[in-house]
Amino acid sequence: MSKLKKESILGVVVTGKAQVIRMVLNLMSLAIISRHLTHEEIGLVSMVLIYTSVALVLKDGGLSSAVIQKQDINNAQVSNLFWINTIISALVVILMVLAGAVLSQKMDDNRILITTCMLGVGYGLQAMVAQYEAEIKKSMKFKILADIQVKSLIVAVLSASVFAILGAGYFAMVMLYFVQSVISTFLIVKKSQLKIEKYDKNESVKDLILFGANLTLANLLSYLANNISNVIITIVGGIASLGLYNRATAITKIPPNQMMPPIIGVLNVALSKLQYQPEEFSTFLRRSMGVVLTLTTLMTTLLYCNSAFIVKLVLGDSWQEVIGLIQILSIFVVAEPVAALMQAALLSKGQSFKMLKWRAFSTSVTLLAVAVGGYYSGVTGVVIASAVVGALVRLPLFVIYIGNDINYRLKTMLLQVAPYVVIFILVALQSFLLRQKLVMLEIAYFELIVLVESVLVIGLIYGLNKEIRRNILGVWKYALGRAI
Repeated sequence: MSKLKKESILGVVVTGKAQVIRMVLNLMSLAIISRHLTHEEIGLVSMVLIYTSVALVLKDGGLSSAVIQKQDINNAQVSNLFWINTIISALVVILMVLAGAVLSQKMDDNRILITTCMLGVGYGLQAMVAQYEAEIKKSMKFKILADIQVKSLIVAVLSASVFAILGAGYFAMVMLYFVQSVISTFLIVKKSQLKIEKYDKNESVKDLILFGANLTLANLLSYLANNISNVIITIVGGIASLGLYNRATAITKIPPNQMMPPIIGVLNVALSKLQYQPEEFSTFLRRSMGVVLTLTTLMTTLLYCNSAFIVKLVLGDSWQEVIGLIQILSIFVVAEPVAALMQAALLSKGQSFKMLKWRAFSTSVTLLAVAVGGYYSGVTGVVIASAVVGALVRLPLFVIYIGNDINYRLKTMLLQVAPYVVIFILVALQSFLLRQKLVMLEIAYFELIVLVESVLVIGLIYGLNKEIRRNILGVWKYALGRAI
C-alpha cells in the first residue's frame, strides 16, 4: 500500500471521527438555541450572515488552495501570501462593519451592528491564519486539524448554550460563531510549523495570486447562488420565514457541510499530489467518489425518512413548519459533496479559470430559477427551485463540462450514482409504508420504530452491495490499524 494512500485513508478516518463529534456538538447547539431563541432572532442573525459570510469566501483570496495545489513552493512565497492575506482580511472586515452600520441605521436595530462587528472580527482572524492552516493540510497532519476543530467547537457550543439559557437571545447564536473563530485561530497558529518572514519582493507569487483570484471569483459566484434563496425568502416571507428556512438548512446540510468538507479536503490534497499521474488519479477519484456517495446517501436517506422525528427531537414542537422544507432539501442535498469532490479534482489540475467560467453559468441559472420560484410560489417555490436546479447544475451538467479534464465522464458518474438512488427510493418507500401502517394501528413510539427499521434496511442493502461494502470495510479496517 502506497504512503499517499495510507495517509489519505488515515486522514479520512481521523477527519471522519472528528466530524461525527462535531455533528453531535452542532446538533446540541441547534437544539438548545432553537428552544431559547425566537424565529425572529434566528432570522435576524441569518440575515446578517447573508453578507458577513462573504468574508469566508474572501478570507484568503483562494491563496491557501493555491499553496496546496502548487508542488514546488518555498517558505518565502508562503510568507508573501500571508501578508497578502492579512491585507485582504483587514479590508474585508472594514467593509463588513461599514455595511453593518448602514443596515443597522436603516432598520433602526443596533443588534445588526453588534452581530456584524463580532462576526467580522472572527472571520478576519480566520483569514489571517489561512496559510498556517494550509501548511497543516499540505503536510497531511489531519489529526492536528481535527483536534483543533473539535476543541474550538466544544468551547463555542458551551459558550453559546450558556448565553442562550441565560436569555441572551440572538447574542447566543453570535457567540457560537465568534468563539469558534477565536479559539481555532489561536490553536492553528500554535500547532502549525510555518515560520512567517518579511515580505520578499524578489519572490514572485503572481501565478499563485492568479490561481487564487480565479478561485475566489468562482467561490463568490457560488456564494451568490447559494444565498440568493435567503434574500428572496426574506423579501417574500420576512425575517421569521428566513428563520424557519435557516433551521431547515441547518439540519439538512449537516451531512454535506459538517461531515464532508474536511474529508474532501483530505482527498483534495491527495488528488493534487497525483495530478501528474493520470491512471492513479482516475482510480483514486473513482474510489473517493464511492466513499463520498456511501456516506452522504446514508445520512440524507435517514434524514428524509425521519425528518418529523428529528425536528421534534432537535428543534422542538415550535418548529414543525420546517419538516416539509427539510424533506424537499434532503432529496437533492447529496449532490453537494459529490460536486465538491469533482471541483477539488478540477482544481488539483490547476483549472481555476475553467471553474470560474462554470460558476458564472451555474449562478445565472440558479438566480433565474429561484427568482421565478419565489414570484409564482413564494417561500416553497424558492426552496423547490433552489433544490432541483442545484442538483441538476451540480451533477449531470457539471460532469459534462469537466469530464474530459478529470477523466470522469457522465456515463461513469451515472453508473456509480445509480445504486445509491435506488437505495434512497427503496428505503424512503418502505419507511413511508411502515409509518402509515403503524399510525393506522395506533402504535406508540412509531417514529422511533421507523428510525430503527430504516437504519437496519440501509445496513442490509449496504452489506449486500460489493462496492459499498468495500468502501466501508476499507476505511474501517484502517481505523482498526490494519493496512489494506
